[in-house]
Amino acid sequence: MECPLPLPNPSEKDMQRTLTNVAMAASGLLTINTITSAETITVCAKGCQYASINAAIDAASDGDVIQLSAQTYRESETIDTDGKAITLLGVVDDLDNPASILDGGNTFEGTNGIQVLICQNGETSTTVFKNLQVMNGYADLGGGMANFNSSPTLIHCAFIDNTASTAGGGMANINSSPTLTDCLFVYNVGSQAGGGMCNAAYSSPNLTDCTFNGNSVTVGGGGGGMCNDGNCNPTLTRCLFIYNRASGTDEGDGGGGIRNNNDSSPVLNHCTFTANASSKLGGGILNHGSSPTLTECMFTNNSASEEGGGIWNESSSNMSMTDCTFMNNQVQNGVGAAMYNLDSSPILTDCNFCGNLSQIGFISLGGGGYDPASTGTPPLEAPCVLGDMNFDGVVNLADRNDLNTVIGICAADVNGDGTVDGADLAYVLGYWGLCSAP
Repeated sequence: MECPLPLPNPSEKDMQRTLTNVAMAASGLLTINTITSAETITVCAKGCQYASINAAIDAASDGDVIQLSAQTYRESETIDTDGKAITLLGVVDDLDNPASILDGGNTFEGTNGIQVLICQNGETSTTVFKNLQVMNGYADLGGGMANFNSSPTLIHCAFIDNTASTAGGGMANINSSPTLTDCLFVYNVGSQAGGGMCNAAYSSPNLTDCTFNGNSVTVGGGGGGMCNDGNCNPTLTRCLFIYNRASGTDEGDGGGGIRNNNDSSPVLNHCTFTANASSKLGGGILNHGSSPTLTECMFTNNSASEEGGGIWNESSSNMSMTDCTFMNNQVQNGVGAAMYNLDSSPILTDCNFCGNLSQIGFISLGGGGYDPASTGTPPLEAPCVLGDMNFDGVVNLADRNDLNTVIGICAADVNGDGTVDGADLAYVLGYWGLCSAP
C-alpha cells in the first residue's frame, strides 16, 4: 500500500519568517514571488545556532544551507533530510579533504553503529551533500547512506569504513538515482553485495570522477566496488576501481570491481579497473544477463580464482566495448585471463589485449585473453609491444610524447639526474661495443 507523504509541521522559525514576509508584502516592500528567502544555519559543538544536525534540519526550509565545521559529528539517530531541498555543507582541510565528519559510531567488524544518512522522502537533485566524510556507519542496507525513492546530489564526499549486513556498505540506492561528483568510497563492506555501493530496483545513479578503493563483499553475491541488480543502468565517467574484492566462492559469485545482474547495463566512459580480485569469477567485472557499454576503459592486473580475470560474461551478456585495453590480468585455476564469455557474444571494437595469463598454462592469442569454449567471437590480440606507451599496438610519436611527459625531454641525460655530463658519458662507455642478442 502506498503511503502518502505527511504534511510538514511549520517550526517556530518558519512561522516568524512567514509573518515577517507577510508584513513586508503588505507594506509593498516584498513581492508575492519572494515570500521566503534562503538562510545559512550553523551547526557545531559550541557557538553555533545548533549542536545537532538533525535539529538544524528540523528548523530548515527549502533553499537553506546547513553549514558544518571541521569537527566530528555523532548524532544519536540517522541524519534524515526529510524531503527538504537543503544543502548540508561541510568544510575541507588544507589538502582539500572533507573535514566535516559524520560518524556512525560502528567499531571495526562491529554491528553497534547506526546508519549515517538517509533520503527517503522523495529528495531530488536540490537536496545537496557537499564536503562530507561519512564513516563508521552500520545498517542492513547502506551503512553510510541509503536512498529510497530519492535522488539527491553529492559533491566531494568520502564514504569510509561503513558496513552493511546485506548490501551497500558505503551507499545503497533503491529506486533512486543520485548524482555523485568527485566522491570517494574506501574500505566499505557489504556482506552479500556492493561493498562500496549497491544499486537495486531501477536505480541509475550518475557518477563522475569517483574512486572505489579497497571495498569488499565478504560472503556471497559480489560487486566489491559496486553492485547493480534489477534494471539498474548507472553512468560512470572517469571513475577508478582499485583493490576491491569479492570473496564469495559459491557458483556465480564474483565481480571484484563491479557486478551487473538482471538486466543491468551501465555505461562506462574512461574508467579504470586495477588490481581488483574475485575468489570466484570476474576480477574486474561480472555480467549476468546484463550488457554494459564501455568506451576507452582499461583493465590491468585484475585477477579471478577461476575464470575471467578482467571480465566474466554469462547468460546473454552481450556487452559492447570500444577502444578498451586488457593488460596483465590473470586467473589462478581456470581460463579466460582477460575475458570469459559463457553463452554471451560481446562486441569489441579496437580493443587491445596484452600480457594476460592463466596460471594453469592456458594461453590463447598470446595472453590467455579469451576462452575458445565459450560462444563469442575471439577478439584479435596484439602482443605486448616494447615502447608502446599508450597500448595502441604501434610505437610512434604519440608514445614518445607520453614517455617525455614521464621522464622529460633531455635525450642525452642517460642517468636521469637532469644534467648531461661526464657521468652520462661514462655510463655509455661502460657498455661500449657490440650488443649481444637477447
